[in-house]
Amino acid sequence: MNLALICRRWADIAKDPYAETEWLMHTWKTVAKICLREMLIHFGRCDQKLIELKIEHNIGQLDADRIRTFQNNKSSMG
Repeated sequence: MNLALICRRWADIAKDPYAETEWLMHTWKTVAKICLREMLIHFGRCDQKLIELKIEHNIGQLDADRIRTFQNNKSSMG
């Protein structure tokens, strides 16, 4: 295939807002995973009891129950 044709196709893809959005989402998702992995390596696993105490102290028991339910559902899915 001609190099000029390949470059033109890449230029068309680069101008496509959907392609750009998809690339950005993929890139930032990768960056977020790397950051989380590095924080886990550096700080270790989180203490669930401390998280629960903070949630209860900051936003009240009702919200803490909703967040705990969400966390349980999320952990059972993955």
